[in-house]
Amino acid sequence: MDNPQSKVKSIDMAESDEAVGPSIEENRKNMECLDQADAVSDPAFKLGILLSNHTWLGNMKSLRVLNLNDNNIEVVPEAVTELSSLEKLCMSRCKIRQLPHSLGSMKSLRILNLHANNIEIVPEAVTELSSLEELYMSRCNVRQLPKRLGNMKSLRILKLHGNNIEVVPKAVTKLSSLEELYLSSCNIRQLPERCHNLQSLRFFNISQNNIQSLPSWIYNLEKLETLDSSRNDKLLRIENAVLGMKNLVSLDCTLCYNLKEPPYSVCQQGITAIRKFFVDLAADKPVKLVEVPVAVIGNAMSGKTSLFRTLKAGKRILTFRSKSSEQDETTRVFQVEDLPLEATHVKLFDYGGNQAYHLAYHILSKERCVPLIVVDIADFSKIAQTNGSEEACRTVCFDWLSHLYLACPKLGAPILVLTHTDELSSNQISQARKDLLTTCESIRGKLLDEENALASLFPQTLIQIQHLSDKQLPLFDKSDIFEFGNDPGVTSNIECLKQRLNDRCKQHIIELPKLWNSVEVFIQQCSEQPYVEVSEVITKFPDAEPLIILRHMHNAGRVFFFEKIEGLSYIIFHKFKEITSMINMLFHHSLQHLWDNHLSKFVSFTHGGRTIGKLEYESSIQRLLRDGVMAEALLQNLLKGSSFPFGF
Repeated sequence: MDNPQSKVKSIDMAESDEAVGPSIEENRKNMECLDQADAVSDPAFKLGILLSNHTWLGNMKSLRVLNLNDNNIEVVPEAVTELSSLEKLCMSRCKIRQLPHSLGSMKSLRILNLHANNIEIVPEAVTELSSLEELYMSRCNVRQLPKRLGNMKSLRILKLHGNNIEVVPKAVTKLSSLEELYLSSCNIRQLPERCHNLQSLRFFNISQNNIQSLPSWIYNLEKLETLDSSRNDKLLRIENAVLGMKNLVSLDCTLCYNLKEPPYSVCQQGITAIRKFFVDLAADKPVKLVEVPVAVIGNAMSGKTSLFRTLKAGKRILTFRSKSSEQDETTRVFQVEDLPLEATHVKLFDYGGNQAYHLAYHILSKERCVPLIVVDIADFSKIAQTNGSEEACRTVCFDWLSHLYLACPKLGAPILVLTHTDELSSNQISQARKDLLTTCESIRGKLLDEENALASLFPQTLIQIQHLSDKQLPLFDKSDIFEFGNDPGVTSNIECLKQRLNDRCKQHIIELPKLWNSVEVFIQQCSEQPYVEVSEVITKFPDAEPLIILRHMHNAGRVFFFEKIEGLSYIIFHKFKEITSMINMLFHHSLQHLWDNHLSKFVSFTHGGRTIGKLEYESSIQRLLRDGVMAEALLQNLLKGSSFPFGF
């Protein structure tokens, strides 16, 4: 009977620290694969001996697959490059710093995997691998690619994601057989202006870079099926030439917040919505709109509501309330109103001053809005005297800003409005203002240090807050700071603030197809109805593919359309006051004295075919207050007693 060890053709060498045994020594000339996929346990095998023995490895002329993944190898052994029959070489996560010039002699090599090493410069020798079809060099700290890369005519897959390439060389566009190209997370600022030959490309990933525009040649890639341009927050537009890309089935623009053509609210839906947008845009004269709201935030009684009314009226209007009325403030959760400006009308979202309303930012604030923080400068001064400037700054300003930016990390610079200046002298105002701005920058620095520490641990998952991270820009620009008090000169300040809002909002003017605007006008005209059913829109616009338009309106914050929630998917909520009523009711049931009031008036009710008694009802309340989880029976009971348009 034959010795089974005499037929060994595969050995796993990944992470090996055993010694070379006689069974391998006897069969190495016939061995075809040293690969962890077909591992054979041999207690005498040792990788270090093999790599140091040029003759031992070099004589393995039949070897086709060599897996050296996860080993402590800084330099590729010359003996490896002499394996004339080798077709697949895997050396990922091996601490390799350079590749030998002799690498180019491996004419049979089809797959080379060098993922997660430290190879900053890829040598020209790689381009001499005439049979190479797949090259994996992701997360290798690559900053320079070989000039003759375009000579690799057999290359089908090239993975370079997670490097530091910045500018993609023209040679990449000469890879005539390339089908898949991965360039995500490479700090790329610019793609080549011209493409020489990428007509075989089917998959192209350029996500998470700093690309501002897609070169025209991308739209000429006839075989392209998937284009991932997500997380390029500097990308401004997709050209209508995308209509000619007949084979494109996926275009990912996720987190490309600054897209204006088509608007991000369209692009985030994918290629079908983008195509429809361009087709409808060409069908009739477009309509210009501002697709950005103004988010007004700040402490209770800081003067947000007064500012809100003042901007609308064009003259100072004050809201007088007692300090004891904080739990019954004028604005509960938020209110929404149109503000007429020179450029257009914009929506002002006036958020209530209770910190519980931070959660509402995730509901209403979109990726693009103009942040406006209202600070009672007299209140800041008082808190600073008692608790210090940092505590005062966090209380009246920074905590509000940080929650808004966490909800929408790509927002631009905030506008700062200082109120109640009439309660301080000129010198006190000047000192308090200086103290506030200096402390804001100090807190910002501390947050950046924390963020940088997290970024080093989770570089691919942490989304940085764009404006707070840019140290070259002040947190508040001088042109974005305004002061208000109860004095005669306030009118000029009102006009200056309105002009600044106008200038900021003009940056976000978009063109929308006339058909899309007609759908929105129809919905908003249903003012007598608490909501509009999707079927009504389909009946009115049977050929408009209204679901895409409704998703755009929802993404842009114009309506609420919960398409994926069963029981709500047929409803379009277009009346913000009604939505406010519901959310206000939910938020204000976080207060114990309001629940005590409910319990005192409790009457048993039926839910899901069974009776809900007072003990179960009280248990549901305690769970909400303790864990933040609202039982369905509790929600429906609250809605029954509210003015929100549901019937349960």
